[in-house]
Amino acid sequence: MKLNKNILGGAAIMTAGCISIASTASGTVVVAEGRQAGYNYTFEDLNLGNVDGQGGFLDSGPWGNCGGDGCWWNNGWTDFGGTPRPTNVVNTRASGGSQSLEFSTNPGYGSDAYLDLTEARHSGQWILSFDIYQPSEYDGTAHIYLSRGATGSGVFQEGFHFQGNGTSGRFYDSGSTQLSLRQDEWVNVRVDIDLDANTAEARYGGDLFYIGPWNNGGDFPNQIQGVNIWAAEGTTAAAFNIDNFMLVDPASWAALVPEPSGLTLLGLGALGLGLRRRRS
Repeated sequence: MKLNKNILGGAAIMTAGCISIASTASGTVVVAEGRQAGYNYTFEDLNLGNVDGQGGFLDSGPWGNCGGDGCWWNNGWTDFGGTPRPTNVVNTRASGGSQSLEFSTNPGYGSDAYLDLTEARHSGQWILSFDIYQPSEYDGTAHIYLSRGATGSGVFQEGFHFQGNGTSGRFYDSGSTQLSLRQDEWVNVRVDIDLDANTAEARYGGDLFYIGPWNNGGDFPNQIQGVNIWAAEGTTAAAFNIDNFMLVDPASWAALVPEPSGLTLLGLGALGLGLRRRRS
């Protein structure tokens, strides 16, 4: 599909049908039919150094409204204060561009940052995707927690808790099938979430390792609101990196990441019953 590039309100807008992709100083805002349908952080336009307070935007201006299912992220990334290691935007390693987000151990507990929606998404299908790089010298664990509540408020209602364990050499969600950790290379993690059906699929480097419910207990309904990423464990001071972090609907995904038709979103719940997480 041909993309037409326009300038609107000082931001570059690419339009594909009713999908617009707006590059801003904080990231990329994805707009569908007049309102935002997601976000995409490549970290290219963020300042090097501590990510705290960077990447914020509000569902306003030329991109639409704050009605219906609520606003999108507005405060950007928040670095938990007082941690031994800040969460930094760096230009030493990146997937496709020149910058990424770096999480380092102290060793032990280190960098810790979160990104919360102003209001949760309560319905629809969503694709959350990011690239992760774990070097062989990183013997700690990369933690990526997708929450149904706002993590900055201390609400950890799983979703998913991905862990890339540099000591055991495994990548997994708590209770899922464990895959071999791929080190010294960028690996894509993709999660397909259907909030209406309460189903989810997770892939690491294209390999499906979980299929089952999105809601795994707790007090919160089928929604998505927060993301918390941190570095912990390990005996050496080292770092892992995150890049191309996005949450979009399937139509916006197709505009951002063209792929062969045979790799389109699978029917959720149709395959891999043996991959279900066992939870208490």
